[in-house]
Amino acid sequence: MIANLCLRLYSAFAHVLALGAMLYLIGFMGDVLVPKTIDSGAAGPVASAMALDLTLMALFGAQHWGMRRFRGWARALPEAAERPTYLLATVAALAVMMGLWKPIPHEVWAFESEIAVYGLSLAYFAAWAVMLGGGLRGLRPCSLALSPLRARLGLRVATEASRPARRAWYVIPLITPHMTIGHLVFALGLATMVMLASILQDDEARAAALARGRAAARRTRVRKNAARGRLRALDRSGADVDEQPLPAGVTAGTMFGPDAAPRP
Repeated sequence: MIANLCLRLYSAFAHVLALGAMLYLIGFMGDVLVPKTIDSGAAGPVASAMALDLTLMALFGAQHWGMRRFRGWARALPEAAERPTYLLATVAALAVMMGLWKPIPHEVWAFESEIAVYGLSLAYFAAWAVMLGGGLRGLRPCSLALSPLRARLGLRVATEASRPARRAWYVIPLITPHMTIGHLVFALGLATMVMLASILQDDEARAAALARGRAAARRTRVRKNAARGRLRALDRSGADVDEQPLPAGVTAGTMFGPDAAPRP
């Protein structure tokens, strides 16, 4: 009972922290409402800043998708604690990336018109609303932490439902009235990670479908073999009954009735 309660609290804490990190990422990319944004901080040489930023994004991608691909770390954990642990590790990697991000303030484009600025800002937050609408479905397994089978089903439903939202990652980083080189590096790196993750996820889905097909074929073969074995057993038992001799003094007529006895 206490262990189940601790798992539920751990899962809730991890999901709330992940939602908070997502909200901070909105401000980080939009350069609003948070102390550290994608264009804030002391700028350095372009080459060193770009190398640092790309390294941070590569580390974040390695953690985010490596933990999903290679699941040896999950063997020491209860199944209900796997997803919360993965979320906490992702939050930590995201915090490191945003905290150490080095701005590259050289402008790529900048809109001065108030209509363009407000329009792009509105489109940015609307795209994030779509993203969060798909991501919040992924929080559903938090309430199913005590049922691993239902949790896996919920995660699969959430993954299928969030595919349109996942495509928004290609667009959201580019919706800004003030694009800098640092912002563009972040957008291109994020799009690359999402594309690679989509390829890996499709490979995993095909492998899972193939495994399910093989398992179904094995179950069908087992059922057929069991049915054949039962039929052979019934045939053998029937043959044994037919081959048994009649007791002494008993004829076919007394065994099956006078009508069944052979007539002279």
